[in-house]
Amino acid sequence: MTIQRRFYDQEPAVKVVLELIPLLPPNIQEAVAKGIAMVAIRDHHADRIFKSLGAEVTLSMYKSKQKRRAYDQLSALHQGFNYLRVLESEQRKVICKKIIEITGYVAYYLETCQKVERNAETSHVEEIRNVSIQEGKEQAQLHIQRLCETITNHLPYFMPKDPIIRVECESVRVQQHP
Repeated sequence: MTIQRRFYDQEPAVKVVLELIPLLPPNIQEAVAKGIAMVAIRDHHADRIFKSLGAEVTLSMYKSKQKRRAYDQLSALHQGFNYLRVLESEQRKVICKKIIEITGYVAYYLETCQKVERNAETSHVEEIRNVSIQEGKEQAQLHIQRLCETITNHLPYFMPKDPIIRVECESVRVQQHP
């Protein structure tokens, strides 16, 4: 029996975020990953908590010698996971559910771009992330719908009510639309 020592191995929502972000195109990963730090700082003051740990502890978190952790390769993901590490389990769940929701919107946007043979723009992903974090789910859904209508040359394009990635209660289950 293997003992799971890493916090992200013990929490399904955190583990899903760690697995989802690398599935995105490389130019999109950073924009989505920045959302972790944005929510952690805005809603839970993770930056203050992180600084309060002292220079020695924070430096050791940033200067992983071997860079073997899955999140060490992407700077925004590394920063976000360092913030997640210092927060309580419930706070991590809330943040990760938000990032999973954003990833669902981004996946929908990427799918739309692919259907109309357009390149996805990082600036659009940043807009989706920011609207979702700052204005909430309903505004994010309206924003993505308008964005997709623009991409498809103003043809009506309706986002399904269910997100592409669904989070249920304590466990996280990834579910694709048919």
